[in-house]
Amino acid sequence: MEENSETFNDALRLYLLGHKDMVDNILYASSTRLSLNLLTLDNELREFIRERRLKDTLTSPDQLFL
Repeated sequence: MEENSETFNDALRLYLLGHKDMVDNILYASSTRLSLNLLTLDNELREFIRERRLKDTLTSPDQLFL
């Protein structure tokens, strides 16, 4: 999979909003662009998404049906 410039622009917007982990930002931006869930343990990212009322694509392991 190859990211496009829109994904990187979205990731940069997240950075400018205050989330400084660019790897998280790129993964989250990709998940929203591709309509995919992002499996993560990162509570800081989860809180950031909620506080800014962004689209919540995050899934935690305890939400999985194993």
